[in-house]
Amino acid sequence: MNLREQHTKIMREQLANRLAGQNSYSRGSLPAVWRHYESYVGLKAVFDRLDDAGYVYIDRQDDDLGIDDLFGDCFDPNVNSDINPNVLKKQRAAAIDRANREGQWVMVARAKKDDGNYGGWEETDSIGGFVGDDFYGSGYEEQMYLSAMDYIADSVGAQRYEDCTDVVRERPAVFMFTLQLMGLDVGGRLEDFRWT
Repeated sequence: MNLREQHTKIMREQLANRLAGQNSYSRGSLPAVWRHYESYVGLKAVFDRLDDAGYVYIDRQDDDLGIDDLFGDCFDPNVNSDINPNVLKKQRAAAIDRANREGQWVMVARAKKDDGNYGGWEETDSIGGFVGDDFYGSGYEEQMYLSAMDYIADSVGAQRYEDCTDVVRERPAVFMFTLQLMGLDVGGRLEDFRWT
């Protein structure tokens, strides 16, 4: 499946949710959502290939953050004076219940060098305070993907993902081709990273 097909599939799955979501920043903004996913699909495809090849991954660890720290002042009636205190109390109870059911997580991006003398994984970035699967789709996963991918690029002397070309649609293919030229075995076919 080339990037155009992946892009179309992701758009169909997520576009309705993004545009219809009452609290979505992208609500009603089809061109902005489309541009974002055009970039996201390439980034995700590259990360997934590097993950499959054993160079990067996202690790999920328990977050020991207390409930009060996790939610901060989100449900404080003094801060949210425009919301009925009873509604805030119900929302807080539901949020605590969800955190207890689905867990609280710290997400850690990890990468390792392609070096026979180096067997360890490096933490390239981390962020906590996620409940359940809220990390995916938050936008933070893109930052984590980039940090791990940049580590790999730096380790072989290649340009970082966002620096390899200004043309968003060409980034995945250029980046993967560059990694291969620098001697990194990324497996698979480079054609999978082209838009056509």
